Amino acid sequence: MEQPPSPSLPLYRAGLQTMTDAKPLASGHNDTIGDVRISWHRAGAGDERPAELNDFRTALAAGAELIEFDLRKLSDGEIAVFHDPATHDGTLLSTIGLQELREKTGSNIPTFNEVLAELSGKCIAHIDLKEEGYEDEVIERATTAMGEQFVITSLEDNSIATIKTHSPRIRVGLSLGRDMKGTGFGNHVATRLSELFPRKRVTLAQPDFLTVNHKLARISLLRYSARHHIPLWIWTVDDTKTQEFFLKRPEVEVLITNQPRAAAGIRQRLQSS
Repeated sequence: MEQPPSPSLPLYRAGLQTMTDAKPLASGHNDTIGDVRISWHRAGAGDERPAELNDFRTALAAGAELIEFDLRKLSDGEIAVFHDPATHDGTLLSTIGLQELREKTGSNIPTFNEVLAELSGKCIAHIDLKEEGYEDEVIERATTAMGEQFVITSLEDNSIATIKTHSPRIRVGLSLGRDMKGTGFGNHVATRLSELFPRKRVTLAQPDFLTVNHKLARISLLRYSARHHIPLWIWTVDDTKTQEFFLKRPEVEVLITNQPRAAAGIRQRLQSS
């Protein structure tokens, strides 16, 4: 099995260094093929079911470097690790508490604090913040449990800007590739253009990196990254051919995948070739 680096060692493709001294490389890119880090999407649980604590334990046992998980705030004030804004029956998470969420999903949905306790000192927490409004609470909890061994990503420009204003040392990534199902044509086009050509958004939000859908990366964002020296985190890349393509790219800092073991095998082959 490929041995992961210790969380205390430098982890960078362009600034994913020890979080106690997070300074990006001058170029924004790495010179070594195959040095892309791998983030376990939803702790390796995949897209068909919610992640549970056992998924995080399995990922850690397998040597995960980064583990990605999503946050949603519930009506009882708890922060749950859950991807979707609603349960399968359409109940909004903002209207129910943790116990009801667990009952409706039939899963032991973990809390943010529970996951942080599992990850502390063992890997980098990749926190995907799904909503605005409680950034400071997330930062406080994560810092208490993880020190600076975490990053935050979000689709919301305001969340990124808020975090960089209040806690500039924390590495944050602006996510590009919003699900536009159910939106009007004009809004769809405007949003996609702002993602394919994100200079204005980047200038305002000041992210440290861009977390981008792999299809958008191929269209324009690899070129944008090279031109503006801002690293890319690519999601969600599961087929091996696409994994290898991005693992070779100097613009890419992290590959986010539901198939982290396959990606690690490809990376090991690239590093030894």
